[in-house]
Amino acid sequence: MSNLTLNNADYGTDNNDEIALRVFEELNNIAKKTVHANIMLVGKTGVGKSTLVNSVFRAELAETGSGHPVTQHLCKLTHPDVPVTLYDTKGLELKASIQKQIEDEIIEVINKSRMGNNPDEYIHCIWYCVNANGDRFEESEEELIRKLTNSIEVPVIIVVTQCFYNEKSKEFVNALKSYNLGAHAIIPVMAKEYEVIKGVTIPSYNLPKLVKQTCILLPEAVKKGFINAQKVDINMKTQAAKNYARFYMTAAFGTGFSPLPFSDAPALIANEVVMLAHITHIFGLTADKAFLSMIISSLFGSGSATVAGKFIVSNLIKFIPLVGTAAGGVISGTTAALLTSALARTYIAYCAKVIESINKNKVIDKNEALDEIKKIFEKELKSGNKDI
Repeated sequence: MSNLTLNNADYGTDNNDEIALRVFEELNNIAKKTVHANIMLVGKTGVGKSTLVNSVFRAELAETGSGHPVTQHLCKLTHPDVPVTLYDTKGLELKASIQKQIEDEIIEVINKSRMGNNPDEYIHCIWYCVNANGDRFEESEEELIRKLTNSIEVPVIIVVTQCFYNEKSKEFVNALKSYNLGAHAIIPVMAKEYEVIKGVTIPSYNLPKLVKQTCILLPEAVKKGFINAQKVDINMKTQAAKNYARFYMTAAFGTGFSPLPFSDAPALIANEVVMLAHITHIFGLTADKAFLSMIISSLFGSGSATVAGKFIVSNLIKFIPLVGTAAGGVISGTTAALLTSALARTYIAYCAKVIESINKNKVIDKNEALDEIKKIFEKELKSGNKDI
């Protein structure tokens, strides 16, 4: 996972260390249960598959010499902290007899993945990579793509790599579309920025579009792993985190519906522990116990979540008359929901900024980060907004 650890981190005080440990343990449990998305990469050597993969995912899965052979021409690429498995084809530019062998191996691996009737092992999507700067689209590639789209039940996306999107590349993409190859999408991309001349660069583009289209085509069971693994579409991560947070906000309201003030604090904290772990996992961040303790201390103050809870109650009582046990329960439930909502929005916003910083190779300043978290949380609490 991407590193969320800050330099010179000191452990927090009171029971914040214990809460941090529980978040850390839950994060590891979630990671162990996450199902990998399995993607096959097809395309000639030098087409830009390695650059594409390393630009989309959180770790350099396509490092030179990485992976292990599955067949003579297919290599399996994995990383222990990234829940995606890639099957890369090699040697597609070789003579016709070798190309036929590679085609057979591709079909064999795909069919074999389904023999055990375990969806977790299926090849879930194929990225067929074609270089936009090639002289022409070869007949052998056309035949292979048609074979893949017609004979197997795996969605195919044609990825046009190194696409500057000038007139030549536009013509190439339009020509590909005219073939009606049966692919689910044809997406031109520039995986990383390209320096045309000194001081003038063409920025990368369309990687979020590729990620979004892929996620749409993936089975529901593996989408969580793919969202975790990809690093280019931060909005996708943010929305997934919000969807999870809504569930925990609802659970918090139910937990808080009690006539006894703060009698439900342990259960509420347990709910928020799992929520924080899920959000951290969705963003693909590795948070050590020391850092989590600092985050929790910054959010809740010294002691426990009831500090924030009391703050909310003191404001709610000004607007909601306390009438009997039922009203007390409603206030307690509303308090829990507001606290959970504010906590979720704060942590999601911060995780998004961390990913942006990591993608830009920026160093995160510990003191600035914690100060920013505290300010956002106080603002969210005062807003009284229960929406995620």
